[in-house]
Amino acid sequence: MKPAAFFAAFLLALPAAAQEGVAPPVEAGDASPVLVSYGFDEEVPTGPDTLRIYQNARGHVVLSRTFPWSGSSSVELKDVPGDGDFPELQGFFPKVSDGVLFLHFALMVPDAGEELNIALAGPRGFRLGRDGIAFWLSTRDGWLVHTSDSIPRRLFEVQPFTWYGITVEYRVEAGRYDLSVAREGEEKPFLERSDQPNAASQPRSAVHLFSFIGDNGDDRSAAV
Repeated sequence: MKPAAFFAAFLLALPAAAQEGVAPPVEAGDASPVLVSYGFDEEVPTGPDTLRIYQNARGHVVLSRTFPWSGSSSVELKDVPGDGDFPELQGFFPKVSDGVLFLHFALMVPDAGEELNIALAGPRGFRLGRDGIAFWLSTRDGWLVHTSDSIPRRLFEVQPFTWYGITVEYRVEAGRYDLSVAREGEEKPFLERSDQPNAASQPRSAVHLFSFIGDNGDDRSAAV
């Protein structure tokens, strides 16, 4: 059973924390600008504890030291086609209905031909529409694709066993985002998209959860 995808260094934050990619010091009684932060290293504290893992079939979601991004571990997600279920890494944070969010994570796939989905969504869950999916990335036929204005749009051909650092600035009230992608070891992004409509082109679409999953319901993916 080969891996389907690897994820690492997940950060979802308000502007004060995202400028340097880490959380600034927080005084007692102040709210942290970091909504969710996961390093996926046993030795490094992460939090808050708002993470769920679904692996009821033959797939799995596990920590792996095989392909680390910046620390000692990453998360390996393995999907198995035809097993009637799917593995999923899903996280929650306080609902955000206005302002700006910064999302950063790293992604690597051994087989770019397998389907993989990454989504940021609101109270209505993982469906298109207001308060549903706000940001949606997927791998399709070897390409990384973002769904914007309800249209899947190709970004670039994914190279196997290559880490990609992905950064998103999501403006909640406008329902638009900026996207940049950089390869491991490269500071300058090789791909940038600015002022993109969110997945359903819905302004003021609130968000409060994220998901890393194989296929989105047809159970055909063997993604790692």
